[in-house]
Amino acid sequence: MGEIYWLIQTLADVSRDDSWLSAREQAIASRMYFEKRRQDWRLGRWAAKQTVLRYLKLRPDPAVASSLEIIAAPDGAPEAFLHEKPAPISLSISHSAGTAFCAVCSAGIPLGCDLEEIRPREANFAADYLTCEELLAVEKAGHADRDLLITLIWSAKESVLKALRHGLRRDTRSVQVLPHITIGKNWSPLAAVDLETAHSFHGWWRAEEDRVQTIASDVATRPPVEILVGP
Repeated sequence: MGEIYWLIQTLADVSRDDSWLSAREQAIASRMYFEKRRQDWRLGRWAAKQTVLRYLKLRPDPAVASSLEIIAAPDGAPEAFLHEKPAPISLSISHSAGTAFCAVCSAGIPLGCDLEEIRPREANFAADYLTCEELLAVEKAGHADRDLLITLIWSAKESVLKALRHGLRRDTRSVQVLPHITIGKNWSPLAAVDLETAHSFHGWWRAEEDRVQTIASDVATRPPVEILVGP
């Protein structure tokens, strides 16, 4: 059974200088005109590097971090290169409201993660993006859990679509989520299916404060393990 590791970082954690970025990454950042986009990009790369370096048991200092590149593949998925060679990992990154969430596991395992704020959605949001079965689950959940459940289903769809390396280019209703609803800080299992291929996905989710985290893969894994960042 596989193992997935995860880490959350915020803008406050990110080094202000760019010494931890490779020359190619610094060039990419310099071409970003909008400051918010550049901040989000740096935050995602920072979280990914902190996660990958610790997963590979490497020092997370700037000299080592700059030798690790996180580059977007043609399909948009992040890929890691260590000393210009593919790192032996699968990687996924998400960010929301100044917080980045990163998941990592062994190479060759499709992996997706997502971080979403729990908030009310527009009246037609669920009807536009959820399947009939998912809408029925939301109705059965009741008003108190409506925002949480819609956010969870949406987030899990994003994680599955990332694992498929399609992202939101595909109709979210082509993935159906069957969450096991246990509200708490611990990771709870979820299941999903790619309706186009009938391929099953396994996943985990947790709710903490006003956020939902989801992780999806096409192999069964143990509950995700948090990577601890010391001083």
